Amino acid sequence: MTTNQLTGTPAKVDAKQVLAGRVLLAAPADDPDGYAHLIATSPTPMSGLVVGGANWREHLRRLRRAHPDLLLTVDPPECGLYFATAADPFPTGIDPDELALMAPPTLKQRLAEQLHNGADVAVLGTGYIQAADAPALKAAVTEVLTLERNDVLVVLNLAYQWLTGRDLRQLQAGLDLIKGYPVAICLGDGDGDPMGRPGVLDGVRAIAASERWVMFHKTDLGGLDAMSHGANAASIGVIASKRRAAIPGAIMRAPRKGRGQNVLRPELLRYMRSFDMQDKLYQRLKAPGCPCPECLEAAIDRFDNTKEAKASCSRHNAYGILGLIDDADVAGGWATYWPAKVSAAVVEHQTLAGKVGIKFPAPRGVRAWLDRPTNTGTSTGTDVPPRSKQNNGRPRPTRS
Repeated sequence: MTTNQLTGTPAKVDAKQVLAGRVLLAAPADDPDGYAHLIATSPTPMSGLVVGGANWREHLRRLRRAHPDLLLTVDPPECGLYFATAADPFPTGIDPDELALMAPPTLKQRLAEQLHNGADVAVLGTGYIQAADAPALKAAVTEVLTLERNDVLVVLNLAYQWLTGRDLRQLQAGLDLIKGYPVAICLGDGDGDPMGRPGVLDGVRAIAASERWVMFHKTDLGGLDAMSHGANAASIGVIASKRRAAIPGAIMRAPRKGRGQNVLRPELLRYMRSFDMQDKLYQRLKAPGCPCPECLEAAIDRFDNTKEAKASCSRHNAYGILGLIDDADVAGGWATYWPAKVSAAVVEHQTLAGKVGIKFPAPRGVRAWLDRPTNTGTSTGTDVPPRSKQNNGRPRPTRS
C-alpha cells in the first residue's frame, strides 16, 4: 500500500487497476477485524474490505498494520446522513458558519485523510441524490472534473429511479463526462431491493455493458449479475443495511425481522430467514449442514434472534460470498460462471421442492438473472450490445 501525507497529493496507485475484477465485502462496522481476517485467510485474492462506521480512521490504521496486503476502502458515513444538493454535492455536515478557527476540509484533504490512514483507494461519495435531481448530479460531476487524480473512486449514491427512463439517460450523460474516473453506483430504496424495481435491472445491465469503468456498490447478489454483464467490480453487503444506499432520515426496514436471521444460501443464490426455513422446508426433512468455516457442518437453519446468532450468520454470509468469488475466478470470470450458476440455482430450487414436497420456485430476482437478452442497453437503456471488459475475472490484478 502506498501511503500518503495529508496534503492532497495523489497516491501512486491507479484506482482502476487496483479495483478491477474485485468483489469487495461491505461489512458491519462492529467487527472490522473479524471480517478483515476472514478475507485475508480466504482462498480468493479477488476481494477486499469496505470499512464503515464513525471510527473508520482508527479501524483503517489498525487493519493496515495487521493486514498490509488486504485491499481496504472506506464507506464515508456522511454519505448516508445528508442529501446532495446543487450547492453541496459532497456534504460533510459541517456548517462553515459555525467554524471559528478553521475552514471545513476540502475534497482533496478528505481524500488524503483516507489514504493517510491506510486506504488503498480514496472514496469520494456524494450525498444521497434524489430522483430527478439533475442539478445535484451535475454539480457532483463538475466537482469530480476538478480532481485531476487517478487514486479516487467516485461513489454516486442514487435513488433507484436514476436507473430507469429519462433519469437513466441523464445519468449516462453524466458518466460520460467523468469516464476517466472509476465510478461506483450505490442505489437506495426505502422499501426493499432497489435492483428488484421494475426496469432497474435493465438499466444496471446497460451501464455495466457500456465502455465506462463502473462498479455497483453495496448491493445484494445483483452486483455479481452486473459483473457478468461487464461491470468492472462490485461490493456486496454482508448484512441487509449494507446492500443499498442509506437514505438520510429514513428508517431502514428489515422485513420479517422476527423470523430469525437472513441466511445466504449460495447454492440457491438467495437469502432466506432461518425460521422460514424451519417452518417451510425442514419440518419433515433434516436441514442440511453448511460446510463453510463458520458453520462447520452445523444446520443451515439454526440461526435464532440472539446477538451471537446474528454475528455468526453475518460471518456465514461473508464466507458464502467469498466462495462465489473464488468459484468465478477459477471458472474464468463472471461472464462464464454466472449464467451457469444461475441456471443451477433454478434447478436446485426444483430439486429441493421435490424433496420437501412443497412448491418452492426460484424468486423473481433469480429468474430475472436467468434472462440474458442478446442486447442490454442503448442511450435510452435498451439495445446496446454487451461486451467483455479487461480484468473482469482473470487475469488477477496486482497491487502496489
